[in-house]
Amino acid sequence: MIHVLTKQIDKAIRQFPWMDFKVAGYSDSTLIIQGGISLFQRPDLEIKFSDVEHISIPTSWKTGTREVSFRHFDPKLEYELNIRNGVLEGNYLFQFIVEDLPESGQHFVAAGDVTFAVYSNRSTDAL
Repeated sequence: MIHVLTKQIDKAIRQFPWMDFKVAGYSDSTLIIQGGISLFQRPDLEIKFSDVEHISIPTSWKTGTREVSFRHFDPKLEYELNIRNGVLEGNYLFQFIVEDLPESGQHFVAAGDVTFAVYSNRSTDAL
C-alpha cells in the first residue's frame, strides 16, 4: 500500500514542469511539506508525514520533475538506513530527490505514515 501511495505522490509532483518545496511546519511528530511552481504563491501540493522519527532534508529545495522526485526506499535499504541512522524499525523511509544535490539517500523523512493533497489544477498543459 505504501508503495502505491508514494507512486501517486511522485506522479502528482511530476505533473508540473518543476516543483519548489519548503518545510511548512513541524509539530507533535507531524511534518508538513508544501510544494508548488513558486513558494511565493499558495501551494499546489501538500505532503503530510505523521509519526515522524527522523528528518534529513533542507528547509527548502527545488526538484526536477522529468524523473522520479519522491520515493519509498526498498525494504532492504530501508532496514540498513534505519540501523545506520538509529531510526525505529517499522517506520518508512521516504526520499526526496533534491535538484543539484547528489542522490545519496541523505534527503529523507522517516515516518509511520504519509498522506498528500493536490490543491491546484495547474500542470504542464496549463502553463
